[in-house]
Amino acid sequence: MDLDPGIYDRLVDDALRQAIERLDAAGLTAQIENVNPSALPELVADVLSSWTRQGLELVGEKDREVAAALLADSMLRVIESLKGVDAAPLESPLTRLLAVEKLSPLGDPIQLGRPMTPLRDTVLMTNARGQPGVGREIKAEIHSADRIDLNKEPAVQLNGLIPDVESPAMSTLPSRTRSVESEIS
Repeated sequence: MDLDPGIYDRLVDDALRQAIERLDAAGLTAQIENVNPSALPELVADVLSSWTRQGLELVGEKDREVAAALLADSMLRVIESLKGVDAAPLESPLTRLLAVEKLSPLGDPIQLGRPMTPLRDTVLMTNARGQPGVGREIKAEIHSADRIDLNKEPAVQLNGLIPDVESPAMSTLPSRTRSVESEIS
């Protein structure tokens, strides 16, 4: 691994430490600081996520579910040793919850729209051609949002979006909505 000049935000592992030690020969230096304990949950979760993704991608698809369950179980045992952590084993076969839907008077589920963008993804939406529209994505998620933050920063164009967000659907969420006037300093 070679490090190019630039800014980084990574926990230092053995491989990164070796790359840092070679910087002097290239006329470069590294800025390193101790991690603030309040940042550890997010930073360690990012590292574990990366390791998990890399490890499971190396396992053939036929064996991936078993490997994923074993990995999750091993991590759970370590996490359970921490007091106050609420964790439970994953069921087998692995499944995931996609929605909780109300039932119609006839007992049929009233299906909720799903956004095109996976809920787990953090994306910058630009309304570019071929990309999901911001308004459509918000409409698809608005009914299940636990909170809605609206950025009213002057540099952000919200043409066509504010009327949608201020629609009757939005009026059912007043206690869960806040405007972000300008948190950029």
